[in-house]
Amino acid sequence: IKKYQLLIILCSVCAGIISFVLLNKAQTYTAMGIIKYANSGAETGYAPDGTKIDTTEIYSASVVAKVFDKLGLDYGAYNIDDLRSRVTVTPVKTEEQTALEEAITERGEEVEKKPVEYIVSFTAKSSDASKPDEFARQFLDEMLDAYLIEYSEQHINGGAPVNDVSKLMEQDYDYLEQAELIEKSIGNAQNKLSPKLERTSDFRSSRTGYSFSDLYRKLALLADVEVPDIYSYILENRITKDPDVLLAKYRNRINDFKLSNDMNQYEIDSIRKIIDTYVRMMRESGNTSIVSDYILDDVHDSYYQDENGVTQRVNQTVEYDLLLEDYIGNRSSFENALVDSAYCEYIIGIYSGNSLIDEGVTLEEETVGTLEAEQVAAEAGTATAAETSDLADSAVSETENVVVEASSAEELEKAKQMVEAVAVKLDRIYKDLQITNDEYNEYAGAANINLMTSIAVSPKFQVLLYALLIVIAFGLFGCVGAVIAGRIGEIFEYYVYVDRKFNIPNRAACDKYIASYGKRILPDYFTCVSLRLLNIRDKNAKYGRTQVDTMMLVFTQMIKEIFGSDASCFIGLNGLGQYLIFAEQLSKGQAEAYLEELRIGVADYNRTSECKIEFSQGIAESSADKTYQIRRLMLKTLRAEHTGSMAASSESAEPSEESYGDDMRTPGKLLSRLWWMIEKRDK
Repeated sequence: IKKYQLLIILCSVCAGIISFVLLNKAQTYTAMGIIKYANSGAETGYAPDGTKIDTTEIYSASVVAKVFDKLGLDYGAYNIDDLRSRVTVTPVKTEEQTALEEAITERGEEVEKKPVEYIVSFTAKSSDASKPDEFARQFLDEMLDAYLIEYSEQHINGGAPVNDVSKLMEQDYDYLEQAELIEKSIGNAQNKLSPKLERTSDFRSSRTGYSFSDLYRKLALLADVEVPDIYSYILENRITKDPDVLLAKYRNRINDFKLSNDMNQYEIDSIRKIIDTYVRMMRESGNTSIVSDYILDDVHDSYYQDENGVTQRVNQTVEYDLLLEDYIGNRSSFENALVDSAYCEYIIGIYSGNSLIDEGVTLEEETVGTLEAEQVAAEAGTATAAETSDLADSAVSETENVVVEASSAEELEKAKQMVEAVAVKLDRIYKDLQITNDEYNEYAGAANINLMTSIAVSPKFQVLLYALLIVIAFGLFGCVGAVIAGRIGEIFEYYVYVDRKFNIPNRAACDKYIASYGKRILPDYFTCVSLRLLNIRDKNAKYGRTQVDTMMLVFTQMIKEIFGSDASCFIGLNGLGQYLIFAEQLSKGQAEAYLEELRIGVADYNRTSECKIEFSQGIAESSADKTYQIRRLMLKTLRAEHTGSMAASSESAEPSEESYGDDMRTPGKLLSRLWWMIEKRDK
């Protein structure tokens, strides 16, 4: 670990930095809040308007679009569908409620009590904003606010009336048409406000200061006072930008009403035939106590096949009710078209110089008279839609050749100012209506949907903590890796460079050590000692391999205990029974002292052992022998060891192969043999 500590620290710090950057990029923040539906039918799953509560409305496209507008988000930078997909709505249920619902469902029954509390969450990515946690909070907050307004608009109060005259003065309308559009817009707004008046009687906007009743009265004031003034001035002075264009528009209206009434008359006649058939069959039956289904089934032969393939008769009672509704609707459209046609004829009469006002006949009197005449004709069967159309055509044709003079510039300017003044007031009322309605929707939405908690934001990762843990983990793995790598090296060294029987460096280790000094100059006092056990083969034959191995093991242990006390000593078994000892800071005298101690130990062992230790020795020192190359120094050591073994041996002067052990191919014995050959050559 100490050997690789800098590398371990560097790798751990780099891993921490990289993980910190990557975790920051992958970091997400989730904003959460709890809402509760508080209306009376919420527990059964229904909204105030009787529709089922749909929680997907919380993140609907319209709600998210309002959030975009509120936060000023760019539609090109953000995808609405992507943001919507990150919203989750989870019902809040206790374990008891969950178990109860499961039990009810298993019995095949429907769960009547629905959850009213929901956890709403939104997840923001790091790429969404520079501060994604704040973005998550703002997005969810604005989304819930927008949902409250949307919920009130759809299920409680509805939206505000639409301002359809905001661009009125920019359009190419004549002044009379502008007055008509203003009147129609005011009527539509009043119709939409009427249902709100009683329901919101106690509400007053804090932003505008108005209630819905106040705004309704403002609209009524425009409709009752200012709009009639505009009509009066325009019609009295026949104000128009282009009389020919104006008359053509109203003639086209009459033609459109005529076509519409032709269609309505056809539908009316078809329905009346069916009704007449029903009445006739009732009269012919002579039995007024029979059920209606009998007659209706004979009027219509309508059948269908149900889901089981069985032929069933259509419920003609319902169909007959629909016929009556269609009859009433078509008849109402027909009558309204007559009134509108009469109004158009009235306008044409005014602008063509054939004014009913000049003749002392009011529009109301003419319209009522026309309707009464047509009603009588329709009941008597003497008038048709075509005849009515002919009458309208004749009324128009009488005024086609009349030319009205164009209005003066002063009259046009005054009419423009009157229309523009009303349009501006109406536009301001519409704005106040929108603000008041939005505020009421916020109030109504908050009254029916309660926010139970504030918005809480939590990150997916504790980045700093995770990075620190990764640093620690890499440090631990690095330490373990260093230990494993070291142990693997030791294991490799053990199996390759250690003699496993005597637990001492083997011949390969000796060669490696010698090679490490092959190109180096030896320092002073570098000593090489050679020890070799004698007569190994004879002793193997005489005492057996076990006793010889025991003797060699004892001798090896003595060498290690004596020479191993010096940390600079290398002790290796260079072949069978031959030991090489190298020491960097060991003088020749110290080596001889170690050998004397070794001889004493051997003598003590030989007193009690049957298989005696017999060895030869050789010593060479770099400074004493003036040899500073390890191979030459080793040769001198082997020479000295060989000379000592020759002196101690009773064999011939030429050493036999047996004196070098059983293997003449070991490096040590080869070197010894080589030295003997060199000496023999010199002699």
